[in-house]
Order: sequence, then structure tokens, then C-alpha cells
Amino acid sequence: MATNTTNYNLIKPDVDDFYDVNQFNQNADIIDTQLKNNADSIKAILTNDLTALPPVDATLNSGENTLTTEHDSTARVTAFEGDTIVNDIGALFDSGAWGFSSDFVVNSPSKVTLTVSDGANHGHYVVFPVKANTDYTFNVKHNASIAIYKVDGTPIQNYTSDQVITFNTGTETNIRIYFRNPNLTNGTFTFEEPMLNEGTEPKPFVANVQGITNPTIDNPTTGDSITLLGTFHKGDVVSEDKGQYSVLRAKKEVSLGGSEGWTYSTKGATGWKRVTTPISGGVYGSQKVVKYNGAILSDLPIGGTWENADSTVLFTDNLLYISIANTDSGWGDSYTPTADEIKAYFLGWQMSSTNTASPTPYNGTGTKYWRAISVTPVDGNQYTTTLPTTQAPISGKWQPYKLVFDLASPVREPIQAINSVLKLAKGDNALQVSEGRIVREKANVAYDSNNAFINSIHPGYEQSRLKYKTSKILSVYKNGELDTNWIHQSDSVTYGNDKVYIPIANFDKIAVYTVDYEPLYPFEVTAPTNPITIEYQSNLASVVGQNVEDIVELKNDVAVIERDMVRKGEGVEWLTPVLLNGVTGDVKISKDVNNIVEIRAQLTLPGALSTSTPLFFVPKEFKPPTVVPQYFNCIEYTTNTDSKTTVIGISPNDGGIRPGFATTKNILIINARYRAGQ
Repeated sequence: MATNTTNYNLIKPDVDDFYDVNQFNQNADIIDTQLKNNADSIKAILTNDLTALPPVDATLNSGENTLTTEHDSTARVTAFEGDTIVNDIGALFDSGAWGFSSDFVVNSPSKVTLTVSDGANHGHYVVFPVKANTDYTFNVKHNASIAIYKVDGTPIQNYTSDQVITFNTGTETNIRIYFRNPNLTNGTFTFEEPMLNEGTEPKPFVANVQGITNPTIDNPTTGDSITLLGTFHKGDVVSEDKGQYSVLRAKKEVSLGGSEGWTYSTKGATGWKRVTTPISGGVYGSQKVVKYNGAILSDLPIGGTWENADSTVLFTDNLLYISIANTDSGWGDSYTPTADEIKAYFLGWQMSSTNTASPTPYNGTGTKYWRAISVTPVDGNQYTTTLPTTQAPISGKWQPYKLVFDLASPVREPIQAINSVLKLAKGDNALQVSEGRIVREKANVAYDSNNAFINSIHPGYEQSRLKYKTSKILSVYKNGELDTNWIHQSDSVTYGNDKVYIPIANFDKIAVYTVDYEPLYPFEVTAPTNPITIEYQSNLASVVGQNVEDIVELKNDVAVIERDMVRKGEGVEWLTPVLLNGVTGDVKISKDVNNIVEIRAQLTLPGALSTSTPLFFVPKEFKPPTVVPQYFNCIEYTTNTDSKTTVIGISPNDGGIRPGFATTKNILIINARYRAGQ
């Protein structure tokens, strides 16, 4: 009896069956049909894969996104727009600006706790500048009571347990915001992430004024990532062309760290002075200035008059004006600060006529003292009589002033990216979109005879602290190359939640170390990211075509670079050694194909240095061939009129650069050339 095949149901006659031509023809028809279907399917697949298709766009939102691809491919960012979020609260809880009573405990920059046990009402208020006749929204996470009052004590919104309050300021230009326990209630009450913004809708919590910093796409599937470096404000538009990223900027952010051309403008009413610095290309009155403690300065209305400290305006003369309280600067009412003393203030230093726990503004007579604003005065050990020229330590109480303003005309700028393309794997890719990652921050490594440390606040190791408290240190790089020898640690002397150390045998004291890390408090660094649009190739032909195009572009770029290097004679790599013993400034060294070493440096010395004190070290392949130090002339000076010639020595043993004579000036200029021994 005949049977049938499993897959195509062909008839299989039994050995005893007579031949049946109809069964043969039926089998032939089935085979013919299936062969044709197979051929058509193969043709369709080949046509799809071998015919290049347009690239596919995908929009990625903050958080996790799943992207499915049919082949291994690469993606690049094609569109991204910045954002600006302003929190008119400004100063965070740990800034010292809130002046909390002992009932309140500051738990973190964004959280404070109130404990009540006597059945009475305990509260606190702070005055904040606002715009008149403007809608505002105030929101804070709490389990207590909040209120908003006029400065005369009249309620705008009386005490409420609501998390969000929307109100109009009317004629008020200042308001009080109150925190209090629920009426006559004992307990522990928390207030977190206070946010005050213009408009009737609450915005995400940030510190003062933030754009979107370092938007990042991670692909854990391939272990790859891409980060656009920089801060992108509202109206800034990022685009890509042949692997090169640029941004059309509508706003500009500037750190006012003392390098600007500050000059004295005028003395205001008793208690404050006004200073100014050139800022070109801005829109009149578009400024937002963040003070060193995070407070946002009051914007002087167009056509308004100066009445108080902590006001600002970007004027039509391309000058930024800022009024400064004498209690902040340390300049007395009868004293006019010099340009360098104004610069010192913006570097984080307060002037005083005394070196005690109670600093007194300087009025023109006696000794001038300075102390870092971030350091609480206790006695004379916190002061110096030398006019500071370097930035004071950064802390929750002091950061450089920050300026954000609108550009009169958009400006296109190139931007760097950590990886210009993102690897995608065949199948599902779980893409993570985030912001605020700190990338390639230079580490000031502290070390002893056993270990080297990054991000330790152990006494004597504080210089290793990173700029922001860490949530997690992601990577450490040595001279730009990933260094996996560092060991993670978290303890009471960690600045944040993560520090790293390395056995001293694996530490290179003349290498440059940089760090990628996630900040513990992202709101101090960035606003939440906007969506990011990427582009990727969807089929095999498109992937191959893109790879060929990328290779051609890369070869062309290399050819241009090589040609320019030959034309400019720049076929050398410049290295940046680590400065030691309190020396600051700029230094770079190079060695060409003929073993000629060049050292260029402008250094600021912390004081007199002996001939045994190394300024920095050069790598072993940069050491001179002699058995005794080589000496070279250089220039040292304190002012432009007292320069003199001195010498530096280069040791052939340890590669140390040291003064040939004990230094007597503050600035050292080095331009040295010699032939290395290797």
C-alpha cells in the first residue's frame, strides 16, 4: 500500500503496487512548485540583502530602549537638541546659604531633616528673588508642611501638605519659602529636592541652572558606548557629518573662574561694589549667573537701577556687570580693589584685614589677608598674605561663578565624542540612554610607599579628590589607555561612594591618569536628557557599503593629517607630565624621530623651592644620556619688571626636573631642547 513523504507529501508506491502515471505526475507537480517557491525566496533574500537600502532612524528616550537589527551594524547620532532648566531656589542645602537652625540636619545637598519632640511648631524660611507678575511652580518632596509668603509676612499660599504649589508673584520681587512640621506635631520630617521654576508645570529637579551634559548611549550587548562631550542648552542642535559632530549653539555657558578681564566698575550703596568683564556676542539681559554657593543672581531689569548686591546684567556694551557684597569679597566700603584682587575673588578667595575666626573687610590700611571661601576660618592657619593667583578648593560651599546667556547669532562649533559610532549586534540591543557622566577628568593621584589613590579624602591625600562626589568610578586611563589594575574601595575617607587605589609597584608617577565616573548627585551636573536620534544600516548591503565609505573617509583623513604634519613639522606627540610639590601651570614635552626632546612650560611655584625639589619627571626614554644632570637657562619672575635668568637641571637618573638654584620668584618659564639618551 502506498505511503507519503513527511515534508512534501509525495506518494511512495509500495513494492507490490502497479506503476501509476498519475501518481508520478502529482509528485512532479509538488516538486516543481516547491523548487519554484524556494528559488523565489532565495532571490528575495538576496535582493533584500544585496540591494542597499536607506539608513533607518531610531529615537532613543532616557532609560532603556530595545533596538532589534537583522545584522551586526553601527549607529551614529544624527540629531540631538539641548535643554536648559532653571531652579530659582539656586543654592543647595549644603551650601551654607540656607542658615538652618539646629532643629534641621542637612543630610545631603538635596535633603534636610527636621526633628520635633516638644509639640511646638518649628520652621525655617529663606527669601528668594522672583520676577513680578509671573507664574511660578514650587515643588518639594516632603511629609510636613510648606508655605509661600510675601516678604512682609502676608501669605501667598498658607501652610499645606501639598507637594506642589503654583502661584503668581503679583507685584512681589522677593518671596519667602517656609518649611515647617505639621501644626504642633512631633516627629521626623524630611524635605527633598526643592524646585522653583517659572510656569505652571513642575520641572525636574536640578541645581541652579543646568543644560544637558555628556549625553551617553551605552550598549551592554556589545560593550560599546558613545558620549557627546559638552553641555548642551535649550536651542543647541547637534548634528553629524561623516563621523564629525558639531553643535549649532543658541546659548553659551562660561565658567567665571578668574581668567576673565575683570575690572572695578563702581561703588554701590553701603555694603557692595560692582565689577565688570567683557562678554561678546550675547543678547542684552539674557544672562543667568550662578554665584559661588549656587544661588542665582537677580537679573537687573532692562532699564532698571542697581540697588543691591548679587545682581547682574549683560549689557549692550558687551560687558557683564555683577554686584558683590563686601561680606563676600572682603573689600571694605572705602576700599577699591585692584584687577588682580577682583580676579582672586572669582578664583575663590576672600580678602580680610584680620587673620582670625572673624574676618573683617579690608579698608585700605594694615595687612591684607586672604582665605579660601570654601574654608571656615578658625585661626591664622587658614590665611595667606600673598595675593592668590590659583583657584581655591572646590566644595559644596564654593564653585566658580557660572554664566549662561543667549547668543545674538547662533555659532557652529565642533564637538568631541567618545567613539563616533556605536556597535550594534544582530538581534536585540538593550540601549541605555543617560546623561551627566564625567568623562576623562584628570586625576591628581596621591601616593605613599605602599599605594596610590584617586578620590581619597584621607588627611594628606585630599588633592586626589575628584571634582564631584562619586557614585561609581567606571574607568581609569593611563596616558589615554585603559588601566585595569586599579582596585575599588568605599570607606569613610572616600569622596562619595567610590575611590580606587593601586599598589605602588603598578603606579607610574610620571604618567597622566584620567577617570570616567558617575557623579553621586547628577542634578549638580546636568539636566535630564532629551531624546537622541540615531541612524543605522538595516541590511547587509547597506552595512558593507557604510563600512567601505567609513574606510575611505578614514584613509583620506589620515592622509590629510600626515600631509599637514609634514608641512608643519609636527610629527611628534606632546605629553603632559604630572606637576609635583604644589607646582601648577602648563607643561608639555615631546621627542622627535631624531631623539630631540623639547620642554615648554609656564609654571606657578608655591614658594621658594630647593634644588632637591622635583617640579615634574620626564619618561625614561626622555632622559639625557649623560651621567650628571644637564642644565638649561630659563626665566623666573614675580612681576613683569623683576624677571631674571636662572637654570633648571634634568637628572639622567630619575628624569626629575629640578631648580638649578633655589627659586626666589613665583613664575618659571622653561624652553629647553636636548638630545635624549634612548
